[in-house]
Amino acid sequence: MPLPVQVFNLQQPASSVSGSGGAESQDRMRDSSAPSSASSSVTDLYCTPHSSRSDLVLPGTAGDFSLSASLSACTLLYEGAVEPMQIDVDPQEDPQNAPDVNYVVENPSLDLEQYAASYSGLMRIERLQFIADHCPTLRVEALKMALSFVQRTFNVDMYEEIHRKLSEATRELQNAPDAIPESGVEPPALDTAWVEATRKKALLKLEKLDTDLKNYKGNSIKESIRRGHDDLGDHYLDCGDLSNALKCYSRAR
Repeated sequence: MPLPVQVFNLQQPASSVSGSGGAESQDRMRDSSAPSSASSSVTDLYCTPHSSRSDLVLPGTAGDFSLSASLSACTLLYEGAVEPMQIDVDPQEDPQNAPDVNYVVENPSLDLEQYAASYSGLMRIERLQFIADHCPTLRVEALKMALSFVQRTFNVDMYEEIHRKLSEATRELQNAPDAIPESGVEPPALDTAWVEATRKKALLKLEKLDTDLKNYKGNSIKESIRRGHDDLGDHYLDCGDLSNALKCYSRAR
């Protein structure tokens, strides 16, 4: 048995449609325009100058607070601004803290022999050269002492360098206007025989130490290998080869 069907008249006046339906459509348009208004406000923030954004007050809700934080970060990226980093300046690169290497000591009160006796090896020679570079009155004496000490080592290159400095210092002292007659002592001549003999001795000792180290490695004796590296480093240091000396000392650790 078929069910009765009730037919309703769906036609409404145009005024009612424009009244009720128009209100609903306006509500829907208002709801749909809310995100667009928010996006437009975000766009306005991007395009608004920094001076005008400083007066902007965002709402205080949780969602708006996260939005404001995101806007702040995006604004920095948009403007190309980078927050400055706090970096400590290297004292060696700071011109205010850079040491003055050109100072001169005119009236020294230093016992040169006693001072040199407190050092040994390469450091004694380096300290004497430092005094010669900064103290004109002790230059010749310091270089003579350094020349005698360097002949106890295998450092031929430093011997030739100190001898050259001593020759120049003696020449300058002789040409000084207030030069003392007895101060015009000639520097010792370059000992070429010592230079050749020292180079041969250094080469023979290097070959011996290298052979001993290879034997220690063949026997796999750790303590002997460590001592062999130390001896080889000491020889390189005595020859003035600081790079190879550092390598040997590093392998001995």
